[in-house]
Amino acid sequence: MSKENIHVPNEVSIVSFNNSLMSRFSTPPLTSIDTQTYQLGFEATKCLMELINEPNQFKRSVVIPTIIVERESYTRREQKVE
Repeated sequence: MSKENIHVPNEVSIVSFNNSLMSRFSTPPLTSIDTQTYQLGFEATKCLMELINEPNQFKRSVVIPTIIVERESYTRREQKVE
């Protein structure tokens, strides 16, 4: 963006997905959506073990919330009401 002379977050906000290590060290550091991959893997393993142990009884729904990690690449803007 800097090569194109576009200023982040003044002109455009950028949000990344998955809160990777690189998002913390970019310039500017990227706001990111953390999908909680450790928790996702943990719950997937529990589901798999339940399915293996009781294949006819398995009925489960798991919701893993995401977390917005705000860093310097995002600025809240007022919405225009038309």
